[in-house]
Amino acid sequence: MLTGVCGLSHEVRATYPMALCVEIMWRLARRAWGQGNAAEAAAAALVDGFDRIGLGEIFAWTADTNLRSQHVMQRLGMQRQPARDFDHPALPEGHALRRHVVYAVRAAGPADA
Repeated sequence: MLTGVCGLSHEVRATYPMALCVEIMWRLARRAWGQGNAAEAAAAALVDGFDRIGLGEIFAWTADTNLRSQHVMQRLGMQRQPARDFDHPALPEGHALRRHVVYAVRAAGPADA
């Protein structure tokens, strides 16, 4: 039985506010919530993105009401980017999940290592 998915995605839909960036994303079955699975998988995806692929920055976003995902982003060392927050274009005005918050993390440079 599938627990969930996690990975990096290159957002290419030009109509999206975060177009042309790399997003780390996860989706877990409710039964898998609260067990550290998202943070563990996402941490591995970040290492892959920075060390193997050579990305300079990785983003994540979620509905502003999704505090669990925001907590995972914070555990990963991601920083909130309030200037980049956006209303999701696929959701109508007034929808409870329309407002999205954005987090980002940069690759550690030589001085950070």
